Amino acid sequence: MRSALTIQAGRFVWADSEGRDAVRDSGTGGLTGIHPTKDGALYISVHSNHFFAALCELIGRPELAQDPRCATMRSRAQHAAELVPEVRARLAARSAREWEEIFGERVPCAAVRPIEEMFDHPQVAAEELVTTLDHPVVGRYRTMTKPIALSETPGPAPTAAPTFGQHGDAILAGYGYTPAEIAAMRERGVVH
Repeated sequence: MRSALTIQAGRFVWADSEGRDAVRDSGTGGLTGIHPTKDGALYISVHSNHFFAALCELIGRPELAQDPRCATMRSRAQHAAELVPEVRARLAARSAREWEEIFGERVPCAAVRPIEEMFDHPQVAAEELVTTLDHPVVGRYRTMTKPIALSETPGPAPTAAPTFGQHGDAILAGYGYTPAEIAAMRERGVVH
């Protein structure tokens, strides 16, 4: 989860002009992917006959699993234009979160949640993956912590992004410049 959330950290900020619709297909003709429901969208994965049969049973169409068009993932993909609308018509009867409960562990799925909800998810809080920092210019803001936690070498705590020149004196001192030399460079405008 740490790695997955970190990969998504770029979605923490979403431009107003950017679309929110996501279309994904993994070679299943649209059966595995994101589908609309009565309320919200639902990601389902039917990469095996076993999961497809469970999906058919739970949406109230068990006979679809026996249909020759649905014998294999490839044949289901070939008949996606007929099958996807049929599956979606059944999914429209309930909300994404209701289907998530109904499918449980029998059909891999997840209700699609806004990216903002992901950063507030209870597991994210339990893993302490998001923190709030104070910045002297921006003010308080939320950000990611480290994606990897090592018990023996936890690393430094997250800090706010530095302001321009904030650590200049320490860096220059690290290269051997004296406080007097650093002050002289500041007076001449060499550093800020």
